[in-house]
Amino acid sequence: MRPRAHGLLLLLSATCGRTELNSLSPEPPFLRLPGNGAYTGSVRAPATRRTLQPTFTWQRGGQLDAPSYELQVDDSCDPDGFGLCAFPSPEIDVVVPALAYRPERDLAVSYVPPVGRRYYWRVRGCNRGGGEPCSAWAPVRYVDVGRERGDIDGDGYADVLVAAPQLRSVFVHRGSSRGPSSSPDLVLRADASNPTVAFGIEVTTLGDVNGDGFGDVNIDGHRLYLGTGAAPLLLPGPALEGFSSTALNGSPSSAGVGDTDADGYADVLAGPPSIYQGDKDAASRVSVFPQTLPKPPETEPFGCYGCSLSGAGDVDGDGHLDVLVGAPMEKKVSSPGITDPVFMGAAYLFFGGPGSVRAQDTVRFENPIATWQCKPEEVETFEFGTVVARAGDLDRDGLSEFAISNLSAYETCGRMGAFTFFGTTFIYSREAGSGSWRPRAELRAYKGLVFPAGDFDCDGFDDLGAFTFSIGDGLRIGVYSGSSSGLVPSARWTADVTSAATGEAVFPGSGDINGDGCSDIALGNSFQGRVFIFVGGAGQAATPSYTLVGPRDSAFGKSVAM
Repeated sequence: MRPRAHGLLLLLSATCGRTELNSLSPEPPFLRLPGNGAYTGSVRAPATRRTLQPTFTWQRGGQLDAPSYELQVDDSCDPDGFGLCAFPSPEIDVVVPALAYRPERDLAVSYVPPVGRRYYWRVRGCNRGGGEPCSAWAPVRYVDVGRERGDIDGDGYADVLVAAPQLRSVFVHRGSSRGPSSSPDLVLRADASNPTVAFGIEVTTLGDVNGDGFGDVNIDGHRLYLGTGAAPLLLPGPALEGFSSTALNGSPSSAGVGDTDADGYADVLAGPPSIYQGDKDAASRVSVFPQTLPKPPETEPFGCYGCSLSGAGDVDGDGHLDVLVGAPMEKKVSSPGITDPVFMGAAYLFFGGPGSVRAQDTVRFENPIATWQCKPEEVETFEFGTVVARAGDLDRDGLSEFAISNLSAYETCGRMGAFTFFGTTFIYSREAGSGSWRPRAELRAYKGLVFPAGDFDCDGFDDLGAFTFSIGDGLRIGVYSGSSSGLVPSARWTADVTSAATGEAVFPGSGDINGDGCSDIALGNSFQGRVFIFVGGAGQAATPSYTLVGPRDSAFGKSVAM
């Protein structure tokens, strides 16, 4: 039977053996979860938890709804050209009437290092049962199933890396079903021939920079180490040329920001704000020159631009991960009774895109508390952008939330030296159906210190960690749960870390150290030379499950990563 045009121009083309009626077909859907480059599931988790059966979700791509959607999932695409993959042997090829699909069986994965497997997926809308006019395919995305971002040896467990700057060393403790190894499996040391060069001040996990399935790390912001499946666990990678740290308030001077250009390789953000795009040849490079982020025209001189850095996740859902740069000393103001000026602060959101982070469309965020007023015994806020952080996808809508913190102080006019610093953290997400942004949640955090906690309570939603302080309770670490409506306003879990931190709050590491599919938290204490690990799950204990003890007088625990 010949198709009836009903006055419409018919454009016929053959795709995947099917005839598509482009003029009547729906638009390509928008892919949502898993996020591009996401790590999902654990090969070590109990089978009953079904962590190797990720749920794929998408939303319709235009005004014309599709009665059905075709989903394909394949592990045979070329890693360097997966955007053009024809999906020759899909493990999943289904047509469903819904906007989500979860496989009934585990996806096939490797159980030898590197464990897990990378899968590629795509979706298109079809008018009837997949056999009638269909849309074009949505852009291909990828997901690492059964892998862990901080797993440097590829065995399915996150590993703990601990900086000990007094020894110019970084200690590596491998994860296992019994927790971290009590003794280090590897110690990275500075070059003994150059005793004046600092080493082991900061350590950061990056994800998979060179696409070999093993997690990689950055030490001191400018030296990459690449994970391996055998001794010595980490091999030196390229040095980041031109690095210069301006980090303040304990903020990391570099960050693993995920895949900003959606090429299959994790990228690195370092100071001054610049991006090193990962690639398969990283192991053979001695040094690289990261691409400097374009400085937005709104930045102000001496505003401490780049004093805080972080990945933001995929905040707009386009498959390219985005980055945050803080400038906490912008917008200087004065107030009667205050001798020194106050900085209201700002932060900048850069969007990832094909080839590089985009120079255009940068969004500037200013302190929601827009003015400084000197009022005795009231809380004032300043230095917005002191901390910037990825919050995760707190409501599982496929769009990441992010956090920007300022400092606060109980103050009496004219007594600047008497300030006790607290902080206010604002959680931002994109307004549905628009390009505007607004704070969706607000919480108090000691010095504004918040961090992504992964799925610490193991309920399927990302969580946000924070330090809190009060005269009665002292210094505590808490986790605020994500939910379908966003961040739960009160902490679901807290632990007293007053003695553990001894007045020093540093950014903890998070990852699944025991392979149960739930995120865990590692907190360092360089005064005691210890690292305390709190294991996540449905019934988290308020005391550490594991404690790592480093050498005396080494500042072991100054920085921790998982």
